[in-house]
Amino acid sequence: MRINTIIGNKLKEIFLMYDISKILNRYVESSELEIEAFAKILKPIVFEKNEHFLLEGQNVTSVCYVTDGLFEMYKINEEGNEISIDFFFNDSFVTDYVSYLTLSKCQSNVRAIQKSSVLVFEKEDMDKLFESSIQFQKLGRVLAEQEFIVFANRLREGSLTPKERYYKLVQDKPHWIQNIPHYKLASFLNISPEWLSKIRKGK
Repeated sequence: MRINTIIGNKLKEIFLMYDISKILNRYVESSELEIEAFAKILKPIVFEKNEHFLLEGQNVTSVCYVTDGLFEMYKINEEGNEISIDFFFNDSFVTDYVSYLTLSKCQSNVRAIQKSSVLVFEKEDMDKLFESSIQFQKLGRVLAEQEFIVFANRLREGSLTPKERYYKLVQDKPHWIQNIPHYKLASFLNISPEWLSKIRKGK
């Protein structure tokens, strides 16, 4: 993974790039000191289209927060085909969460599918913040709960037909339908692009 060089005063650049308080306050109420402490561990990085944040088999020690862009999590099956697992838009935390928590090898790949700006933090730095503040501990719990909800929803949706899953996406995540390439959306639904076209046409 290529990481862009960070030029100038890192803290100043981060605040200019994105309002850190908005990130934290979406999840927990934070003081100015907590906001500043969080900002100090963040690294602003720009990923070009198709550039990877994570690769299968690498150690997972970091998380990125998408400020502008779109990422895809995918695996490569035994036939060598890419299978889309998930997508991450603005205001999303992105990592292989299980591997991040257990410091194990990444089980999937994560790449930008358009030029994307992110803020990255390392697990070691975040763990220190957890020890320093009850609010950061709460942030960790909230993110873990959100990840569990996503996992539980995937299990429930696994029993739906591709057509039912598609219309659920239309209802719950219309921005997916509008912004994710047709063939990647078909991969996520585990159907062919041709079959997805038929579903969209009501056939």
